[in-house]
Amino acid sequence: MPVIEQPFEQRARQWQRRRDAVGRAQARYLYALALIGAFYLALSVRIFTGAAEPDEALALPILGLRISAFTIWATAPIVLGFMLLATLGTFFALTRAERGMEFTGPVGEEHDTTPTALDFVVYATTGSSALLTSLAFLVYPIAVAVFYAEAVWIWLRVQSSALPIPARGPLVIIGAALLVAASPGFVILCWRKALKLKRGVGEWRRGRRAAKADKT
Repeated sequence: MPVIEQPFEQRARQWQRRRDAVGRAQARYLYALALIGAFYLALSVRIFTGAAEPDEALALPILGLRISAFTIWATAPIVLGFMLLATLGTFFALTRAERGMEFTGPVGEEHDTTPTALDFVVYATTGSSALLTSLAFLVYPIAVAVFYAEAVWIWLRVQSSALPIPARGPLVIIGAALLVAASPGFVILCWRKALKLKRGVGEWRRGRRAAKADKT
């Protein structure tokens, strides 16, 4: 006799597929953010060490265009800001998908079929220290903060630098708008992870007190 899924089970399976898709997108965005951040950091070093000349042009591989290195450098807040918005959006989409999956029970590690490199960097088993497991909640806010800080730093240098940057005004305005737009999402991400960290540290302290009580 065929097993007939209940409506809530079907919905949970749909949310699982949604979570998988969002997880794959998040992994791609994080890798892209790392590559883009490294590129702009290297370009910043070239510019401020004098290795890049004012008339130096960089070729865009796909479009075949040659654009001033200073102009490309000035687009960093725009490109990084957009990628930060997209990456932050995946965190909120994952949260919503996981809530949808809770129709059939708690969501655990077995449901994460698209882990990122950062997940494995701080991977902890069930036998690991509760404190270390809790500190792992900070890895994503720290990663996002690094690229957000890079974008803000370059934006400040672009708008105050005496370097000859074509279209400086529009680039500064658009970059500022994107960075401001990413700020609420970044704050919410940090707040949610901080709450999880607080709960984890609380469990770790209770575990230590219970262990001491057993010894006495």
